[in-house]
Amino acid sequence: MEVVEDGMATSARLRHPAGGPELTLRLDPEYARLAGGFDSFVIAAASKAMLDALADHLDGLGEPHGGVHLIAHGWLLPLLHDPDGRELRVIAASDGQLTATVGDQRNGNVYRTLNGAASVTAVDQPPARCCSANDTNWT
Repeated sequence: MEVVEDGMATSARLRHPAGGPELTLRLDPEYARLAGGFDSFVIAAASKAMLDALADHLDGLGEPHGGVHLIAHGWLLPLLHDPDGRELRVIAASDGQLTATVGDQRNGNVYRTLNGAASVTAVDQPPARCCSANDTNWT
């Protein structure tokens, strides 16, 4: 369903034929600009192998990303962005059981391994861009 305001389509409501939650997409360029660089949600993958396959597929498309990295409770594919600049976080739990504590996003923490270390370091208040795909601190 499309919503029209002042003669212009401003949003669309998507509904899957089999049911489930509805998704509404709203045209708001200013909000999109202000929200750029922030992740809106986290996408769960079933396994690290799926994250590796996704990273390989993105490489084939020439789409930049940060590679697959160990985090506190599994694996993360960071630095993947949608067309509006928002980061898409794709995670896989190490035990296959995804919980709210994966990556501890509730506290705004970012976990990463440093220079090949086996331990995981928490960064309490990361800058807007904590690293780049070419950052040598990522392993």
